[in-house]
Amino acid sequence: MVNYNLDGVCFSLKAEYDFSWLKSLGTVFTVFSQNDSGNISFGINSGHEKWFVKVAGLKTSESIRTTAEAVEALKSAIAIYENIKHPNLIELVKHYPLEDTCIAIFKWVERVTALFDYRNFEKYHSNSQTISPAERFKQLPVTQRIKSADILFSFLDKISKSGYVAKWIFYDGSIMYDFFNNVTTICDIDFFRKKPTKNNMGEDYWGTKRLKAPRNILSMQLLMKLQMFIRSEHCCLIVILAVFLKARCNLDILKTSLYLAHLRNGI
Repeated sequence: MVNYNLDGVCFSLKAEYDFSWLKSLGTVFTVFSQNDSGNISFGINSGHEKWFVKVAGLKTSESIRTTAEAVEALKSAIAIYENIKHPNLIELVKHYPLEDTCIAIFKWVERVTALFDYRNFEKYHSNSQTISPAERFKQLPVTQRIKSADILFSFLDKISKSGYVAKWIFYDGSIMYDFFNNVTTICDIDFFRKKPTKNNMGEDYWGTKRLKAPRNILSMQLLMKLQMFIRSEHCCLIVILAVFLKARCNLDILKTSLYLAHLRNGI
């Protein structure tokens, strides 16, 4: 492993790389280096603005891809960010190739926390008084959580109308929340695909096995039957979302039902 220290921010890679080009963007204030996607990302302060800089093509410590696969995946993701515009989606500013890597620069979003905060799992486990973002979100008033769900529905409706489907990975790790201003921000939509699409990876596609949707694995014949069930019996989705929101009163469940009924024909 090769250790790096950029502006006091430390991380490791499996091979050497010249990061001198980062200086032209500003000062590094944080790094995200332990993703299995093969990307490494930096928070950079230019003095006037802050950027989220994603780099693909380096030998990161936890990557399950080759460097070439990571570069191609980020190139595909860039096209998605360029084609989908939504007020709650992180904004892609620019992108470019650099030698054997691919660089994507996004606007930095202040005060947000990913609801799936995997980097601090041990901290939450060892200290019961430290509340994780997911638990903190569940403690918000139900009206605020329904507002956040409404934003997710709006975004999913947008991607559907843009000709995409939320394939493989779209979970609480893709949702960031600003607890100070009650703002929901969506990120990490790299695995979305153009419609129509199908599973070409079998059961071993990315994600936690216990959370993988059966419809992403089933044969086409069974998939069509399942889709017909979802279209006609959306009550199961109401229950799932109601549990997520902890909507304990009939009024809240009714609101949730109306949201899903509105989207029923687009499922």
